[in-house]
Amino acid sequence: MSFRTVSLGLGLLFSSTSFAGTLDSFTITDGAVSYGEYNITPEPGRTGYGYANYVFLSENMYQNWWWFRGSGFESEFALINQIYAEASANHARLVYKENLSPSPTYALPVLFDFEYTLTQVDEMASLLQIAFKIENLSNEKVTVDFFSYSDWDLNGTVIDDEQKLVRPNSIRTKQGETYAYTTASSTGLLGYQNSFIDVILNNLTDSDVDDLSNDSNYLGSGDHTLAFQWRFDLAPYGNDGNSQFVGSLTKTLINPVPEPATLAILALGASGLLLHRRRR
Repeated sequence: MSFRTVSLGLGLLFSSTSFAGTLDSFTITDGAVSYGEYNITPEPGRTGYGYANYVFLSENMYQNWWWFRGSGFESEFALINQIYAEASANHARLVYKENLSPSPTYALPVLFDFEYTLTQVDEMASLLQIAFKIENLSNEKVTVDFFSYSDWDLNGTVIDDEQKLVRPNSIRTKQGETYAYTTASSTGLLGYQNSFIDVILNNLTDSDVDDLSNDSNYLGSGDHTLAFQWRFDLAPYGNDGNSQFVGSLTKTLINPVPEPATLAILALGASGLLLHRRRR
């Protein structure tokens, strides 16, 4: 079975690959825009480094990373077990294989497969699209809670960003004329949260179970973070495509307010909608 995800006509392809090679960091570029992550193969634990640098006119990010939880887990865990990575030009792929069983002696392997694509739309706007496929490799049904975590530091500063929920799947971060929209695909989306620094991260890295609060308060000037949470069931491996879940996270960066033509493109990107097609 092959699986194709099409996002904004970019034709991101998830295909069977012989996994070999890992990366501790990567940087992708398109025109004057670059995006990188480092410490993406952390030591076992809940911390989940995923330090990020989204450079467009200035440095604009501090962290982007992913957490998961399986049935029976007593806490959330960061993705750490990288089994494959590659990056070139404006594209990167990261693959992690984690055990969704609460018992380390019993394996319920699940694959987390990410495709990053960076696009400079024009001199004022860029898109980072992260498409992901999560696939159950075990012979048992599993329920997965999956979290994305973002920490924007617009224009290289940490204290004067504003943050606001603009839709249940999209949160805007703003500083002056710089706007950043973080938008999650809506299928399976369970929750969202934006908060002052450390609140969400502390919940994701403590030793108990936490769900996002669906807080939607406007946050004035300060250092803020945000997160989205998906929940879905995965059938045993090979079960007519029901063993897979696909989604996306889009990060749109604008400085200053763009022309109408650019706005139309960015509105499509910020929708977080993906066209999913399965082929046997």
